[in-house]
Amino acid sequence: PLQRSLRVLGAGLLLIALAIQLMGVRQLFVTLRQNAEVKQAIADLPVELVLTNHPFLATTHTALADKQFMYVDDEVDFDVLVPRFAAAGVRRFAFISLRDLPLSVPDRPGGVTLRQITPVLFEIEPTSE
Repeated sequence: PLQRSLRVLGAGLLLIALAIQLMGVRQLFVTLRQNAEVKQAIADLPVELVLTNHPFLATTHTALADKQFMYVDDEVDFDVLVPRFAAAGVRRFAFISLRDLPLSVPDRPGGVTLRQITPVLFEIEPTSE
């Protein structure tokens, strides 16, 4: 009776461990699929410059050689960067905000007018000077 109980207990623990492993493998595939979708969406953006407040986006998408990633911590960073982009002739950029830490792009960072083309694409309006 004791040996039978131990076998049943061992088999039950084995099945539970197997189920947990399978859930982990499933989660891994879901995460990989989501990462591939994000990578493709970024690759399809018609801009070279991608701003983000996600601390690891640039490191996880290094294979996108035609994209240049820049980290922005808050709205003040836009006040510094956007006028420099305008002076350098950059006309469009993308901004991808971390879902859990939303950050909005100001309408006139550093006095430069921006026009939002899509939820992530922004166009720098030419100055009339």
